[in-house]
Amino acid sequence: MLCRVRRQWQQQQQQQQQQQQQQHPKTMATPCTLPTDSSHTGRSSSNSSNSSSSSSSNCSSSSSSRWACVCGACCWSPAPSSCASFLRQRLSCCSAAAKVRRLQLLLLPLLKRYQQLQQQQQQQQQQQQQQQQQQQQIEEFRATIRSVVGLCTES
Repeated sequence: MLCRVRRQWQQQQQQQQQQQQQQHPKTMATPCTLPTDSSHTGRSSSNSSNSSSSSSSNCSSSSSSRWACVCGACCWSPAPSSCASFLRQRLSCCSAAAKVRRLQLLLLPLLKRYQQLQQQQQQQQQQQQQQQQQQQQIEEFRATIRSVVGLCTES
């Protein structure tokens, strides 16, 4: 049951990712992998007659290795704080060392993306400043032209 719900959730996330890629292809360009390794501790559920092991229920990596496979589209949504709860759930069955390794692997691409966004913001601010300066120059030229035209009409 848990696996089926998880698969449905992953399919939903992949669909959202595909929609985001179609709408904003640049935001999903940098791959971010969360590799699987065998250093997580397994949980076994024995509450029913069939004792099935669910050791990789939260730690298995999906086939697509993009941002969305790690923390869903939530990392790049307006409210990225929802990403933390997903990561906690995803890493809940992993050992402490595996959690640290996986989070370290995730951190570098996140920092790179953060820097890219900061640079884009700085460029946009510079462009806005240039546009304001140009607008001010245009207004100054208009005023000068009006003055010259006014002097010409007086003569």
